Amino acid sequence: MQVGQSSALNISDNLKGSKSKYENYASGISEGARKLKEIERRERMEELFLNVSFYVFLASAAYLFLKRFYLNEIVAWVCFFLYEAV
Repeated sequence: MQVGQSSALNISDNLKGSKSKYENYASGISEGARKLKEIERRERMEELFLNVSFYVFLASAAYLFLKRFYLNEIVAWVCFFLYEAV
C-alpha cells in the first residue's frame, strides 16, 4: 500500500511539474504573439511613411518642373484644347 501511494505521489508531482512547464510555454507563446503583432504594426507604419514620402517627393518634383515650365501656360493650353474639342 505504501508503494502505491508513493508512486501515485510521484506521478502527481510529475504532472504538476509538466503543468507548470506548459504554463511557461503558453506564456512564452503569448509573449511571442504580442511581439509579432507589434512588429507587423511597425512594418505597416514604415510602409505607410515610405509611401507618403515617395508621393510627397513626386508632388514636389512635379511642382518644380511645372513651375519652371510655366504652369499657368500649360494649364491654359490644356483648357484651350479641351474647350475646342468639346
